[in-house]
Amino acid sequence: MYPVSKASNIRNGENDIILAGVFLLIAWPLGYYGQLEKNHVARLEDMVNRDGLTNIFNHIYFHEKLKNLVEESGVRGSSIAVLMIDIDNFKYYNDLFGHHKGDEVLKGISQILLTILGPEDIAARYGGEEFALILPERDEEETIAIAEK
Repeated sequence: MYPVSKASNIRNGENDIILAGVFLLIAWPLGYYGQLEKNHVARLEDMVNRDGLTNIFNHIYFHEKLKNLVEESGVRGSSIAVLMIDIDNFKYYNDLFGHHKGDEVLKGISQILLTILGPEDIAARYGGEEFALILPERDEEETIAIAEK
């Protein structure tokens, strides 16, 4: 065996400290970028599920969520209600006042729907002037009260 000098041990310790520092300097930004990517993916997923005009859920999300909730309610034996809302003669409103004003009406209706729903309920834009609501765990009386609002 070769004798190891005290100076050699100090240099090795300094090298270890330097390597640990380099590792931390590299790991910290990588962790940050990893979190940025997760946030970006979550934001993209949310954008895919939302209607661009009203910012409530879209037709595709409605169908996926309804299918899942129906399966869950079958297993648990719980209830689920669905309300469909169609704005009568909306085409005439658009023709008279223009699509920009019609878009404002659709945004306003979506906001009204969000104010009457509970945290577990789901509002979706089903079509051009059609909306759909999913009301899990609601009985008939509660569903009728929401429909009347």
